[in-house]
Amino acid sequence: MLSFNSFSVIVLLELIDVFIFTTSLVRSQLIELPIDCNRAPPGLFEICQQFRQFGLAARTDLSVAPPQLPVNRPTMPHSRSFSAAVAPQPSFVASVYDCLDLRCLCPYFGGGIAPDGNCHLQNGQILQRAIRKEIRMLSDNERNRFFNAVRQLKASGEYDRLASIHKQNMNKHFHLLIQSATSLNNSQEATGSGAHSGPSFLLWHREFAKRMEIALRLIDPFIALPYWDSTLDGHLSDPRDSIMWSPTLMGESDSSGRVINGPFSGFVTLDGHPTLTRHLGEEGHLLTDQNIDAVYDKDTIEGILAYTAPTQACPYPPNFSALEYYHASVHIWVGGDMKPPTTSANDPVFFLHHSFVDYIFENWRQMHQNRMQREQVHNL
Repeated sequence: MLSFNSFSVIVLLELIDVFIFTTSLVRSQLIELPIDCNRAPPGLFEICQQFRQFGLAARTDLSVAPPQLPVNRPTMPHSRSFSAAVAPQPSFVASVYDCLDLRCLCPYFGGGIAPDGNCHLQNGQILQRAIRKEIRMLSDNERNRFFNAVRQLKASGEYDRLASIHKQNMNKHFHLLIQSATSLNNSQEATGSGAHSGPSFLLWHREFAKRMEIALRLIDPFIALPYWDSTLDGHLSDPRDSIMWSPTLMGESDSSGRVINGPFSGFVTLDGHPTLTRHLGEEGHLLTDQNIDAVYDKDTIEGILAYTAPTQACPYPPNFSALEYYHASVHIWVGGDMKPPTTSANDPVFFLHHSFVDYIFENWRQMHQNRMQREQVHNL
């Protein structure tokens, strides 16, 4: 008969504790393994690997705060405390980008709110909503005014300050730069944050594009951020022949990929390179009508916001038809500065592309909920 003294029992219990801890650790590590990108459809393997890097970096370096409602949040329609009046602004607004409504924005434009509720500028004109158009649908005057505003913003340094948000340390501006040991070419930096590889992608970039639009409108209040509908170029036998890549619009590139003419030639990048670079059509693909239809066909919020870099513990499978995947293929198609997220905002094409991505997202929203339903219905 086997017998144990008290010491043996203690040792056995300690061994059991170690076994349980080790088993739990192994299990958690297995569960947190990222998706296998070999499952990605043809052409998406590289993008999947990139999203995997971003997701791993975010999970490793970003702490998760418990969800909580904002302090002094606006009340909801039909609640007892709801008022139709404009919600009060915080007592201190750090910059124009923190404004939530016209009453806050108007003074930054040198105007004032009139009794009719409009923002009247110093020249007597009313500050209108920004109406975004496809860049090839702009009149010559609209296009030239937009280009002039971008150049002035670049000369002032504010373009670079905004573009650096897409690159800087997470503690300052949402993003964390890490040196990737598994980078696709072993030399790129990978970005880890909630702004990519998951449900925050569309919302974060909506706010980012909005801030660029505000900055441009502070220079010229009567312009808006155009969008680039790359499905139009995809119908050409060679999309590189599109007028988008002519001196009239985004400019031509030489054999080394350097942008040599057009409104943004001579733009020095955040890394100090004397020109923007593009390598059109060497990789990736432009958006297609089928891509957009696949997005519009999604009928749940999980489908549209998507989990593009899930771990094995995630109850949702990899969504390779997510808008984030389709959008990334366009970044890769343009190439050059547009390819790595750490340099993509150097090129104004970035903001035109994301303006179109936001247009697709907004179309999806309006197809599934009207404005009143958005305030009350949350069961998509």
